Amino acid sequence: MNDKEFNLDALANADDETAAKIAVHCPASDEEKERMFAMSRRIYNKRTEESNNTENIEVTGVERYKKPILQKIMSIAAALVLVAGIGTGGALMLKHRSAAPQTEVPQNQTTASSTEAVSPFGDLSGYEVKVKTTNSNELIELDEERSRSLINAFNKGEWNQMPNDTEADPAVTEAINVVLTKGDDTLFCLLYHDKYILCDRGPSQTKWEVSEEIKNAVYEAASYAMSIIDRRIAEEQFKIKEEIEAAEAKAAEAASAANEEMIEIPNTEFMQKDLAADILKERGLNVEFANQESNDIQPGYVIKSEPSTGEKVSKGSTVRLYVSMGANSQTIITEDYKGMNADDAVIIAEYRSLKVHTEEINSSEKAGIVVGQEPQPGEETETGSEIILYVSNGNPPV
Repeated sequence: MNDKEFNLDALANADDETAAKIAVHCPASDEEKERMFAMSRRIYNKRTEESNNTENIEVTGVERYKKPILQKIMSIAAALVLVAGIGTGGALMLKHRSAAPQTEVPQNQTTASSTEAVSPFGDLSGYEVKVKTTNSNELIELDEERSRSLINAFNKGEWNQMPNDTEADPAVTEAINVVLTKGDDTLFCLLYHDKYILCDRGPSQTKWEVSEEIKNAVYEAASYAMSIIDRRIAEEQFKIKEEIEAAEAKAAEAASAANEEMIEIPNTEFMQKDLAADILKERGLNVEFANQESNDIQPGYVIKSEPSTGEKVSKGSTVRLYVSMGANSQTIITEDYKGMNADDAVIIAEYRSLKVHTEEINSSEKAGIVVGQEPQPGEETETGSEIILYVSNGNPPV
């Protein structure tokens, strides 16, 4: 290409479209590019000198001639750049001649073209989230804060789809179920322990490798779900414990009430039979006697009781006292104890191996005197049998 043949005046008046056509149809080598830039500098210097002379001659022409000259110089330089193959820079220089100044957008403002990050399944904001772990069959609904945290992780985290025929690791048995629901739309996600997420939304399933951000959000949700389940189990166990304790307390109360109605048989062995009978009667028990020979227990004293000592019986039960008759029972004639002092009569009757029972009655006789007896004097009786002595109380009969 001949420098002298290149009409730069035509380039100076060229519009954007013309400059672009020149750039396409006139490729230049590196040597030609350098020569073009050198020529551009010479033309710029010459035009600058002419401009200065014009300013010296006519000051009022500065505004009229200065801008067109500079525009031509800029156009020439832009055309040369386009011819050299640097289309982008030249185009920007030509367009900047008439472009309005740009307004800088503050850093705290978001331009209208910016968009929120979403998951491969769309924006999941506003979805209700429930979680179920391998150890539980119950879906636990997350609270608002945890739902928002998991959804943000799903929207902003990294999802890399895997082939659907990827085989699952047979060693992996733990999984976390995440169910996201909004209206009629439901997304089922199953995170296999630190491996991948299997997602089901309608007729098809997809497998995804996900970022740690998503995994951690799922684990945090599962931990929350397990804490809810553990708390429910603890509350249920506490409730069961309370019920058991209440039942035990009720049973103990019933047993205590039953024990209060049960009476323990006191020890009456070797005790005089009347005294033993009084003790039993004070406890609400009935008494009956049975005579029995004994070589060890003197007549009139208790050998044993039935039920035996220490046993418990209900109130009103009958206790049999076995009373000693002495070594050998024999028939004796009952003496006459009437008119005797009661104390003396008792001593004599007991000496005869009789069991003495005294009763006070009204009589004109002096108090303490025996006024009657059973068996009557002269009747036969056996040693160890009972004799009743009726003793005057000193009050005449009415």
